[in-house]
Amino acid sequence: MKTFLLFLTFSWMVFNPAFATDNKNRNKIDYNNFVKFRETNYSYQKYSDYLKTTPFDDEFRLSLVDQTPGYGTTPSGNILVILNQKLYNPVTLDDIETYKNDLESEGYSVSIVLSTNSNDPAALRNFLYQEWTTNNIDGAFLIGQLPVAWYEMAITNDDGDTTGWDQFPCDLYFMDLDGEWLDNMNRQGVWDDHTGALEPDIWIGRLYTSTMTYHGVNETMLVERYLTKVHQYREGTLRLKNQGFSYVAEDWAGFHMENEVFKLYDEVTFVNDGINGNVTAADYRQRIRATTNNKYEWMYLAAHSSPTDHYFKDGLFNSEEIEPLDVQILFYLNFNCSAARFTEDNCLCNWYVMQDPYGLLSVGSTKSGSMLDQYDYYEQIAAGHTFGEAFKYWGVRHFEIRDWHYGMVCIGDPTLKISRFMANPGPRFCYAITPERDAFINSATPIFKWTTADSVDKYMVEVTHGDQMIWISNQIPDTLIQIPEGFLQRGFSYNWTVKAYSGTECIDFTQKRTFTIIDTTEGIISEFINPDFEQGSYGWTFGDLNPEAQMIDTTQAHSGKASLRHFLDKRYYAYTNQEMDVPNSIYTLHAWVKTSGDQYSSVIELRKIGENINIQLPQQPTLNWTKVSKIFKVTTGKIFVGIYSNAPANSWINVDDMSIVRGADLSVPVTLIAPRNESILTATDNVLLDWEDIL
Repeated sequence: MKTFLLFLTFSWMVFNPAFATDNKNRNKIDYNNFVKFRETNYSYQKYSDYLKTTPFDDEFRLSLVDQTPGYGTTPSGNILVILNQKLYNPVTLDDIETYKNDLESEGYSVSIVLSTNSNDPAALRNFLYQEWTTNNIDGAFLIGQLPVAWYEMAITNDDGDTTGWDQFPCDLYFMDLDGEWLDNMNRQGVWDDHTGALEPDIWIGRLYTSTMTYHGVNETMLVERYLTKVHQYREGTLRLKNQGFSYVAEDWAGFHMENEVFKLYDEVTFVNDGINGNVTAADYRQRIRATTNNKYEWMYLAAHSSPTDHYFKDGLFNSEEIEPLDVQILFYLNFNCSAARFTEDNCLCNWYVMQDPYGLLSVGSTKSGSMLDQYDYYEQIAAGHTFGEAFKYWGVRHFEIRDWHYGMVCIGDPTLKISRFMANPGPRFCYAITPERDAFINSATPIFKWTTADSVDKYMVEVTHGDQMIWISNQIPDTLIQIPEGFLQRGFSYNWTVKAYSGTECIDFTQKRTFTIIDTTEGIISEFINPDFEQGSYGWTFGDLNPEAQMIDTTQAHSGKASLRHFLDKRYYAYTNQEMDVPNSIYTLHAWVKTSGDQYSSVIELRKIGENINIQLPQQPTLNWTKVSKIFKVTTGKIFVGIYSNAPANSWINVDDMSIVRGADLSVPVTLIAPRNESILTATDNVLLDWEDIL
């Protein structure tokens, strides 16, 4: 999908996106239907357990170590670093000074403060409030074992009855500095309500080291090596490639979360369980380990979790595995219940961030739930803002969804940005250029093109079809080559990758890209049987949930004498479907519908084509026949069409004169994604213009 940053002016613009080139199919994600959690066999720490296992100092004391001249005199750009006093020692002194110098070189003013760890989060919050009101801090980075605020919410069953209380660490307490936090249950230290001004005022990042026990680490070691990584990243020597990885388990696979990651990177490898691959612990280990050398800068992981384990269908992935694997990721958005519960021993997000030599920052949750409405987070990062700024921006708009978001925390240094916005660019890597990802091309002898990488003297191109090797080029010094005739066929999809060599060693490679050579035959495909229902139900399968709700209606038709009707005098589910084999190509589906408009859900589904597409049918009464259309692409040699209704009693819909035409009908309208509907903008706002790909 094409994205443009516009400077908004008060003028009329005529924009026709129908001819936009976009290979990412970025549909807006419906976060309202997300599954939150699954029961896990894990005994979660309560506030009382935290008190028993945490060594506290007698009182809360602060001492200033160092401060940039002029700190607090500007309205922004002031950063507060609070360090547990025990971690300010000869081993960490130089690293802390280097960290301060690096921030100052980026234009920040910095205050370094040492703190005790008393069980007095209110005292820490009061200090943050003073810094916010007096010194205009953007945020605070809390390093080591420092006070933790706890919050609790009622756990309810399907009938709304309270079955227990969920207690969890809540860093929003330190971000919202002018709201009122209440302990109505009088649990003496656990907040249970939040009123007044609810929005975060500053960002908070944590490096909570005291609960890390695996692999012989200690707190000083963790702080020293983390700050070393941060310095290496800032100077450009710690770099992975400008590409992302999205790995999504079954419950969320159909939402295509890679669409959000594509806002950050042109190159995103994604696996949606059951759609384009299988999400398993074994596959996950292989993809993220350093020896595989995928060099993903960013990972979005959606999997059911406890603080220490991701739950995959073939078993668990435990936090103890992270360090030995050398998980080769720098930044994480962990859509995992409680994986960022930093007060628990060896939580996943702590290890992702504090492993060596990779890992810099993770945003995750200390409770069930995680980040919804991620577009506001991704769009800020894509605009060049720091992780802290993006996290606060998202929080101002969405922390109000308490059961999902009150456990959201930032683990790591929030002043970082993704690499393309850092001052030091780092080394050049090898990236594929053309054919673009998922491209449909009209040539059986395409030209492959890629970028130059540092320390590389030759390249080699591989083209595969499934598991079959189709063509391997000679090793060449150039970054462009054309495949000879006779290797590729129309109507087939292929993968291509480039391997970059220094001498005999492969030191870099491009992620596999898929391209399809289109079948140029045009017209309505004959493989679609009885699309106008004039032959009754011939060619169609009536689903077995409520087969009596699916019928051929001979009383009304868009043309001819019959149409498909979904109707029943009680609540029903209807699913009428057909599967066909077709050449890989671009297609357009058309259908005519009329409906009572009161269904809970009514869609035409396209499945088994290489992605899942839902075509929403009208959601208001449509008594005249209305045309719906969708351009789509097939990379699997199959099309599965399903007409689905989830509807109350006496709700009805009729469908008629369906057709699937080879080729893209450019009269099909394109959906604008951003600015979102009813957005409020000012004359000085930067606007991200974003539209759905016609493919």
